[in-house]
Amino acid sequence: MHKRLELLLDTLALRNAGLRTRMVFILLLAAIPGMVVAVVLTVQQLSEETHQIENNVQRLAALAAARHENVVANARVLLRAVIETQQVNKVADSDCQAFLKSWIKQFTYFTSLTLFDPDGRVVCKNIDGDLPYAAGDQA
Repeated sequence: MHKRLELLLDTLALRNAGLRTRMVFILLLAAIPGMVVAVVLTVQQLSEETHQIENNVQRLAALAAARHENVVANARVLLRAVIETQQVNKVADSDCQAFLKSWIKQFTYFTSLTLFDPDGRVVCKNIDGDLPYAAGDQA
């Protein structure tokens, strides 16, 4: 082992160098494996973080797409409601309640529907009971 070190020192022209220079060289040689391990671990960690970021971006994109689909579905529901209510001029309160109840059954994410006139007064609602206020009181 001692001969190999001397051969390496001869090859690198360190045989005639001072003791300090030789010691620094030996310490650098001893530190190289640690530096290589640190670089490899850093590259692995960056790769894992990149993979995690890509997964998060895909999840966020899926959530945004689902939200947009929900917005579009709600717009369709509202358009359908406008079309159906435009076709009805004056109806009895019981017919109006039946109409709103059918909407509640079709679209389960609604819990209650109320039809207001342009002045904000309640025309009819799908459930019996009083609302806490009229829509016109919200201004």
